[in-house]
Formats: sequence, C-alpha cells, structure tokens
Amino acid sequence: MISFLFSTILVIASFERLVATKTAQNYWTVPNGNQPDFSQTFSNGETLPIAWNGWDSEWTGYFLDGATVANLWVTSYNYQAYQYTQELSKDVNISLDGSYTWTINVSATSLANTAEYVLRFMRPYDTYNSTGLQLSSRGFIILPAGSSTTSSSTMSLTTTTSSQTTMAVSSTSTSILTTPTSSPTTITSASASTGLSVGAKAGIGIGSAVGGVALLGILGLAFRRRYTQKAPPPPQTGRLPDYYNNGMQPIFNDPKPMYPQELPAYSEPVELDSRVRSR
Repeated sequence: MISFLFSTILVIASFERLVATKTAQNYWTVPNGNQPDFSQTFSNGETLPIAWNGWDSEWTGYFLDGATVANLWVTSYNYQAYQYTQELSKDVNISLDGSYTWTINVSATSLANTAEYVLRFMRPYDTYNSTGLQLSSRGFIILPAGSSTTSSSTMSLTTTTSSQTTMAVSSTSTSILTTPTSSPTTITSASASTGLSVGAKAGIGIGSAVGGVALLGILGLAFRRRYTQKAPPPPQTGRLPDYYNNGMQPIFNDPKPMYPQELPAYSEPVELDSRVRSR
C-alpha cells in the first residue's frame, strides 16, 4: 500500500513538472502550438498542412483517458456562442507524429458568425460531443477567401512635413492623398460687402425707438405702483373713530367749572346742632 502511494506521488510530480515546461498545444506544429491563441490567420480555400508531434501516454492518459486513436475535428472556438463542427479524419494514431492536409472549406454563413476556430482530437464518436474528452490546438482565425492574412484591417494615418495627409489601408493597398489647394480663393466685392441696406437701418431705428418708449412706460408704471403702495391712506371722513368700530366706549373727563358754584337762592341758613361743643 505504501509503495503504491509512493509511486502515485512520483507520477503526479513528474506530470506536474512536464506541465510546467510544456502544454498539450506545444505538440502541434501546424498551427504552431508555441504561439498564442489567434495569432495565426488563414483564408478560406487555403491548403493547410496540419501537423503534430506524437503525444506520449502521460498526455493521452490525462486528456483522452488513455486512448491513442482519435478523430480529428475542426470546430468553432467558442462552441457555446456559435456551434460549428467538421470532421476531418478518423482513427488517427496520435501517439506518433502525423499530418493531415486540409483545404479550408468553412461555409460563408459560419464565417459571418465567427472567425475563431480550433482543431480537436477526440475519442471516436459518431457525432461531435462538446463535453467529451479532447486534445485541442491553439485557436486560429479563418477569413473569407480573398482577404489579406498578413495585415488585414490595418489602417495607418501619416502626416508629412509638407502638411499633406496620407491615409493608407493595407488590406486594399489604396492611398488617398490630400494636398492643400495652392491657389488663393478670390472674394468678390458682393460677397465681401457686410454693410446694411437703408431699409434695414430704418427698421433697426424704429425698433429701437419703440423699445425705448415701451421700457420707459414699464418703468413709470412700476414707479407709480411702488409710490401708491408706500403713500399714507387718505383721511377718513364721515366715519366714527376707530374705538367705536372696535366696540369700545369713549372716556370723557368731567370739565372743570368755569365759575364758582353759588348756593341756591332758596336755601335757608343752617344752624349747628346744640349738642356739638366747641373746642
């Protein structure tokens, strides 16, 4: 039991070292497995000499569950986004070096949907199994026939020291040269005239006068309204004082007599009470 565990650990360690130095894609020679995905571009109708170096049992055991005979497919790279499959060859011994010449013939509909494709070795299936074990190549680009594969969709803008602007599109090798016009533009007296006609001047004068009068009228109305609001109310005539209106009675002080008050003429002398003793 201990020896089995030890051997398993050695196999895993050796495989990790192998993966650290190489990947399964590195065994592909065409398309070149040592380049990044989508760094290689091919055209529809082009003859592609697919080639690979044989994978040993460590690779086939990990990617194909030990199978060394597989079918060669080309599919869309992102199969979930767009599904395209084409079986190129069957029963290929991938443990040995091999090659397959493929004349690229992807449909125009598929190329309109995606330009990214990949080669896949898979265990023999009647139809393509997107979830099955596989050993794939690097992703590559397929363009429609007649498209440039070296500098497609490349546009450069160059400005020369003589103020001439050149735009070059490398896919069509067409240059558009724009040179400033050397002859000066002649401006006629009619187009250069900026004076106003007599009617326009009269209209401007009348409009200014009317506008001034309207502005003065608005200012006068505003001043009159403001003065009216601030002026004291006019005196109230024919109305009772405010305290009558408020339900209050006026308070009058008794006037002082102007002359000494005399006793009535019919008054008789009053005698003092005899019981009152004088002091």
